[in-house]
Amino acid sequence: MPNNKLNNGIVDDLKTRGSSEPLTVTTFLLEPERRKDHRPPRDPDKALVAARLGLYTEWLPRISSIAVLYTIGGKLNDPTMDGKSLTLCFFQHTFGIEEATKLIQSVEWDRHAAEFRHWYS
Repeated sequence: MPNNKLNNGIVDDLKTRGSSEPLTVTTFLLEPERRKDHRPPRDPDKALVAARLGLYTEWLPRISSIAVLYTIGGKLNDPTMDGKSLTLCFFQHTFGIEEATKLIQSVEWDRHAAEFRHWYS
């Protein structure tokens, strides 16, 4: 069953994959909603061990996504730069563009995106 430790590994792996995407200057993770199930195991000994270790079933949204976003030009702090870039890592409950669009739009672009100089400059 999925638990906090396993899910932390899944989240870390998504961040690692996102940071290795082409055109990535900076990576930002939208922290996933974690649904916890505190139902104890039926075996009393396992329930005691699980309680002492803080183990419980924890669920992440089923779909992980990486979006590589960038703009060319626009308002830049450094005039020698060409644009801004942000690789966004997130989890979503349903497959499709509607939920992904809402998640992407929730990010403060100017706060998280990094300026970059294009390779041909």
